[in-house]
Amino acid sequence: MLAVDEAISNVIRHAYGDDHEKPVELTFNLFADRLEFVLFDQGIAPDPARLEPHPLDDESLNGRGTYIIRSIMDGVSYERAPGGNLLRLTKRLPATGKE
Repeated sequence: MLAVDEAISNVIRHAYGDDHEKPVELTFNLFADRLEFVLFDQGIAPDPARLEPHPLDDESLNGRGTYIIRSIMDGVSYERAPGGNLLRLTKRLPATGKE
């Protein structure tokens, strides 16, 4: 949930310029081997360089949300979609041994 919260916060802050009234669609999919969260927003497309992980330092507070998201999730992908942006976050599930 921390990664999803960070992702939504980033959408509000960066894609919508801190406008809390704009919509963010969140879709949740459960597969046998993973969880998938898909966020769709209609905001400004992000700068691809800002989506890449960069090292944290004591000087800058920027990029910590992206770092947290990438540290927690097993997969993070972004794409520009018709009418907006899609962010897909995936987390592998541990094998249960049950079929």
